[in-house]
Amino acid sequence: MKETIVKELIGRGREAMSLFLESDQARVDEVVTAIAWSIYQTENA
Repeated sequence: MKETIVKELIGRGREAMSLFLESDQARVDEVVTAIAWSIYQTENA
């Protein structure tokens, strides 16, 4: 079970990485900022 979960997480991580292979640092920074902002919102806390 744990092994399956880990494999799924690794697969999802690799898929996410592939979406940003051609992205420059500014784009990655923008995405990370958006993620952090969505987590910071009080209604999401």
